Amino acid sequence: MHFELEATLNHRYELIWEAIRDHMPDIARYIPDVEKVIVQAREEVEGGLQLVSLWQAKIDLPFMARSFITPDMLQWIDTATWYPGEHRCTWSLHLPYFEGGVTCEGATRMTEETPGKTRIYFEGDLQVNDLKGFGGPFSGMITPVVENIMVKLLPDNFKKISKAVDTYLKASEGK
Repeated sequence: MHFELEATLNHRYELIWEAIRDHMPDIARYIPDVEKVIVQAREEVEGGLQLVSLWQAKIDLPFMARSFITPDMLQWIDTATWYPGEHRCTWSLHLPYFEGGVTCEGATRMTEETPGKTRIYFEGDLQVNDLKGFGGPFSGMITPVVENIMVKLLPDNFKKISKAVDTYLKASEGK
C-alpha cells in the first residue's frame, strides 16, 4: 500500500524539524495511539543524523484479537536518517515480532511555505507479507488483522504526529 499525506503547521520550519527529530519521546504523549517512544541510538552519519527509536502502540483491540496479539507485537523500530540540507528524512519501520513479515519505508519532507508556515509531506510504502507461523492456531487470522491494524495505524499516526507536534510546540511556547 502506497500512501501520501501532508499537513501544514503554523510554525517555523526549524522549530518543527528540531521538534520531530529531537523531541519525539516528549511529543509521543500527545499521540493517542502511541504509549511511548524511546530513542535507542543517535549517530552522526554522512550528510545527516541517524536515529533509531522504539515505538510502542496503545490501541484498543477487538476482544478476539486480544488472546493472540500481545503488546510486543505492537512495537516497531523506526530507523530515520535526517538530512538537514535537503529538508528531508528517510525512514524505515521494522516490526521485531513479525521479522520479515511487514515492510514499511518512506520519506518525510518539509518546506517553508511562508515565514512561520511549514508544509510536511509524508510518503511511504507498506507491505504486509504472509504471516503464517505467527499466532499458533490463529496464524491464518494474523495476517489480515495485522494488515488492518497497520493500514489504519500508520497513516492515522502521521496525521496525529503532525497534530501532536503542533500541540507540543504551542505548549513549549507557553513555557
